[in-house]
Amino acid sequence: MNLFNIKIISLIFILFLTSCDNSSSESTDLDNDGIINDIDKFPSDPTEWLDTDNDNIGDNTDTDIDGDNILNEADAFPLDVTEWLDTDNDTIGDNTDPDIDGDNILNEVDVFPLDASEWLDTDNDAIGDNTDTDIDGDSILNEADAFPLDASEWLDTDNDTIGDNTDPDIDGDGTLNEVDAFPLDASEWLDTDNDAIGDNIDISPYTYDADAYGKIVYSPISGLNYISGTHHGTTNEEGEFGYLIGDKIKFYIGDIQIGSTIEAKELITPYNLAGGDALVTLNIARFLQSLDNDGNPHNGIEIHPSSHILAKDIIIDFFSNKWEEESMSAFLNGVLITLTSETEFGSRNLISSADVDYLYASKIDDLMGENEELIKSHISIDSCNTSHDCKVIGITNSMVSGCFPSISTSLVYSEPSTEIATIDSLLEERDVMRQVKSDLWLNSNINDTSSGLCIIMVNPRTPFCNQEQECDFKAFK
Repeated sequence: MNLFNIKIISLIFILFLTSCDNSSSESTDLDNDGIINDIDKFPSDPTEWLDTDNDNIGDNTDTDIDGDNILNEADAFPLDVTEWLDTDNDTIGDNTDPDIDGDNILNEVDVFPLDASEWLDTDNDAIGDNTDTDIDGDSILNEADAFPLDASEWLDTDNDTIGDNTDPDIDGDGTLNEVDAFPLDASEWLDTDNDAIGDNIDISPYTYDADAYGKIVYSPISGLNYISGTHHGTTNEEGEFGYLIGDKIKFYIGDIQIGSTIEAKELITPYNLAGGDALVTLNIARFLQSLDNDGNPHNGIEIHPSSHILAKDIIIDFFSNKWEEESMSAFLNGVLITLTSETEFGSRNLISSADVDYLYASKIDDLMGENEELIKSHISIDSCNTSHDCKVIGITNSMVSGCFPSISTSLVYSEPSTEIATIDSLLEERDVMRQVKSDLWLNSNINDTSSGLCIIMVNPRTPFCNQEQECDFKAFK
């Protein structure tokens, strides 16, 4: 509202009051300005009649009518001494307007209450977020900052909405940062030889001082840590490890050593780590099979990296004969539940002896089946006291309901019931059958249901030679 309009309204109001006074006359308006003396602030001055701010200057000539020290032309409310600004032009003076800039953000929560284009300043740099090129003030420009409103984060390598600074698995490869040799590379997590080349692309992933390589099997065991002299590393997906010729080797998960420290060689089985003890072999096999990441040891046994971390300060006695006792079983189940808590298959108890026995025997059978011709060529029948020659005509690997020889011409070698050293010999890769002649022996006194090596004989029809066909089946010890 301009000053002219204000004056007109004031005059009309005064004239209205004057017209209502029937007793008024010319003598009551000395200056003849139409405003009676009683309400005329300047009764002798026909050019003035109001003095809003009581400064003895009439409003018609007063440059600051309401006396708020704001000149009329700059005062949005020239007749209101309590207001002079209306930033958002909503006819509510800024002094009483709860949203001065009209941006729909109340003044008390608006960092920029006089600027309708800004209301937040996340990093308190006096630059509103809407125009600030680095909203959170972490020195990373917004367009390059995965978390532009969080000064403590700016990267999210694996796009899992967890910032790298707090993400326990930055690259999202399923391997925790503390055990990941390449925490920013989802395609790599191991660097066995510490050459800054990940094992997945390294043509020689072992440490520089390994001078020979071997495997740990019954099913390939990967992710198993080992130390051989000054050489150390982790077995790969084929169960391969490096070692120093003539030195010892030990395998471990976290602080748990698996069996004994033994002489390093090209092929190592749980039997070797058990020092030749069948029960200890079974204990080691049960433990390793129970830890398998995907719960399917038939496709290989994979030790998850988290199991190493969770196995800190844990000791297991693989040489104990009390694994089936209640207290020991409860302890072992508790350990397994902990160590497998972050695996793909999830937490689980220790598997039964029967289950591990079946898998162990089946895997051994598979390895023997791959070398059938070698096995056949090295089996020796000492003598046949008949007119017929006794010879091996075939080897099969099969589960049978009973290992006691029947009228059929088969004799079953049962791994759990005979010297497991025989199995160890059958598995030697360097010269898998060189020692089988002295190690393999036939046992016709077996009474279990395990898998084993079936040697099919011809003449006589049964390994129990009758009176007509007397025959010895012997293996040399």
